[in-house]
Amino acid sequence: IYLQKKNNMFKSYFLLGLVVSLISSLGASVYVTKYYEVMANFSLILPLWKIIATYFTVGLSVSALCFLSSRLAPKFGTIIFNIVLVFATLGSIIFPIMKEDFPEILEMTEFYPGFVIPLYFIFPLFWLALSPLIKKNEN
Repeated sequence: IYLQKKNNMFKSYFLLGLVVSLISSLGASVYVTKYYEVMANFSLILPLWKIIATYFTVGLSVSALCFLSSRLAPKFGTIIFNIVLVFATLGSIIFPIMKEDFPEILEMTEFYPGFVIPLYFIFPLFWLALSPLIKKNEN
């Protein structure tokens, strides 16, 4: 029974990762499409398929790591994991700020950081919004 409950919990985390990845991908698709139309088209640097692939890779990794942290530290593992996720997201926004190798054909490359940084926050926001569902499921 213990292994079955553990297996069901992993499925819950896995499904949460998939759902958050899907919702994040939909939100990013709307954002990217509108940004490309209104401001600047960065699809040569960051096509939509790369964003979606990244969200699903991150989603499955985050769900596995969160499951692990909740098993290793049942009382505070999820809280600690979510704090680490927030700090990792904040720390990672340095990458688009430092990006310098743009194709010469692109215009308005100074808008690139302002375009990409919101994409960094879409996934963690949905993860933090929906992760309480796991705690409800555990009880």
